[in-house]
Amino acid sequence: MSMFRKIFVLLFSIFLFAGLQAQTISIHHSQLQFLFEDSILQNTAYHSVIKPVEVNWQNFEKDLNVTKSFQSTNNKIFPVFDAIAGYDHENKSGFHSLDAGFYAVGRFSKNTGYEISAVLKEQLFSSERSCPDSLDLIYGYNRPFWQQGKQTVYGWARGFAWWKPNRWLTLKFGNDKHFIGDGYRSFVLSENAAAYPFIETDLHIWRIQYMHQTMILRDLVPGMGSHRANKYVAQHTLSYNITKWLNININEMVIWRGTDSAKHYRGLDIAYLNPFLFYRPTEFNMGSPDNVLLGIGGKLFMSKKSYLYGQLILDEFRLKEIKANTGWWGNKYGLQSGFKTFGLLKNYPSMLQIEFDQCRPFTYSHTYSLENYGYLYMPLAHPQGSNFREGNFIFRVSLSKNWFVHFIGNYLIYGTDPDSSNYGSDIYKQAFKFTNTYGNYIGQGIKTTQISASVIVSKMIIPQWRFQAFGQINMVIREREGLKSFIPAVQLGFNTLLYD
Repeated sequence: MSMFRKIFVLLFSIFLFAGLQAQTISIHHSQLQFLFEDSILQNTAYHSVIKPVEVNWQNFEKDLNVTKSFQSTNNKIFPVFDAIAGYDHENKSGFHSLDAGFYAVGRFSKNTGYEISAVLKEQLFSSERSCPDSLDLIYGYNRPFWQQGKQTVYGWARGFAWWKPNRWLTLKFGNDKHFIGDGYRSFVLSENAAAYPFIETDLHIWRIQYMHQTMILRDLVPGMGSHRANKYVAQHTLSYNITKWLNININEMVIWRGTDSAKHYRGLDIAYLNPFLFYRPTEFNMGSPDNVLLGIGGKLFMSKKSYLYGQLILDEFRLKEIKANTGWWGNKYGLQSGFKTFGLLKNYPSMLQIEFDQCRPFTYSHTYSLENYGYLYMPLAHPQGSNFREGNFIFRVSLSKNWFVHFIGNYLIYGTDPDSSNYGSDIYKQAFKFTNTYGNYIGQGIKTTQISASVIVSKMIIPQWRFQAFGQINMVIREREGLKSFIPAVQLGFNTLLYD
């Protein structure tokens, strides 16, 4: 073998195996993410905008005070169990939920692995379910196995398999949810809709992380009951830690239906599967009616433990109409700004977050419902959809002996649609069937003002399972059309902190 070939084989081997790292675990739940984000905040290779937060087992067990280590076990399986009961004062009725399942994480080999969870849930609502039986759906999940009156049984399976051929590249496929952004909310992608099948490519080089993801969805069609049709989403995110104190990230999403208006089958459009193309020029050149969204975000550190962050989503807009300030319906965009700080309490891990979000009417909607940015009647971004303005205040602290306290306050103004009108709140309505061409504003339609607060006190009982006992008090004050309501609720129970 020539010297050149020996050098080539050596370099290729380094490329293939040098990046194999210790086994990691994905942290989806917001009640735990702040613990781990604090410890890796100053790492310029860490990109907080792309979640879930991935933590190696050593840090996971250290931050949760795990006494019995599982680091030496390549394949781990843990039980998932929830038992929650409460009382809803508004409906003068109790409610409960019981969950049972498992969570498993492990490796097939040195550079392949998996994470998977499956849960069966029985739930009794305090009032009639908000989703009618005709849709055959549980909002935020998928089809129920059984439902009658206030009671339902449903389940879910989430997870993915991964392959890491080298230190820079990771390929994933599975059925899961994702979150993009530094905020409590996201205008790009959040975890409030149901889990979806996906294919993902992650490239992590130096201070740059690039993610390309294709989602394969079966969405409901308004007016057709439980009938579902194919739609697809391709999105990519580029995150660049320019310095230790500044991050810039750019996101682009395109949504298209599986069968076009002429009944021609499109399926996975190969033009959008290329991870190195911009979607807007591609969509324009094809002359397609697809829905393209552009997101821009950033993070600016004020100190080692504090930073400002923001996110802008652009659906459609005309600069001329924005300057004219006439409330043109087609100016569709959302804006987020926030502040986050860690370690306010010297001896206890803590996080304080203040955030402001607002989104113009008709944002995320499109000509046809299968081209909107939603899945199973839930927005893929902010849970409110569009036509709202809100402020959030969040404080979290981990006290001694695995006690936690969380406070979440929210002030929300939003509009809903009277009768069959379209004031831009429901992203599943056809955007061009708007009520007013001009004079549109945030909160139009039936205006609702809402103040809510939630206090959670919990004790981590089995840290390696993420299993805790908790008590929670919720309070909501709502005003709509001159009518005010006060809605308190309390719940107690045990739960596993896998997902929010």
